[in-house]
This record gives sequence, structure tokens and C-alpha cells, in this order.
Amino acid sequence: MKPQARARRAEAQVELNELVSRRRQLVEILTGEKNRLQTASPTIQKHIASHIVWLQIEIESLEQQISQAIKANPDWAETAKRVE
Repeated sequence: MKPQARARRAEAQVELNELVSRRRQLVEILTGEKNRLQTASPTIQKHIASHIVWLQIEIESLEQQISQAIKANPDWAETAKRVE
């Protein structure tokens, strides 16, 4: 049974890594869009602004998923408590 538990942990670790990587990617895109917003024409600003809202919602969703994944793993939860 312990090998199965390790396999689950490995799967959970892979999923957490993917969530964190995706969040990082979206934050980078968000930064770029905020920079473009300042120099874009009014027509394009509307498109960029809606994209910014979407990115913020997606980032928030990823942060919730990351938080849930950490809480679901006792080792990660303990580490998170120590870091806070």
C-alpha cells in the first residue's frame, strides 16, 4: 500500500507543480497586458481590459486550487503553517 501512497503523492505533486506553473504563466501574461493597456488605442484597450479581468479570475481560481491541494496534503499543510 505504501507504493500506492507514494504514487498518489507523486501525482499530487505533479498536479501542484502544474497549477503553480500555470499561475506563474498567467501572472506574466497579466503583467504584459497591463503594460499594453497604457499604450493601446481606446478600441484595443477595451479588449485588453476584458482580457485582464479574465486573467484575474483565472489566477484567483488557480490560487484556490493550489490552496486546496496544500490543505489536502498533511506534509504541505504543515510546511505552509511554518511559512506563514
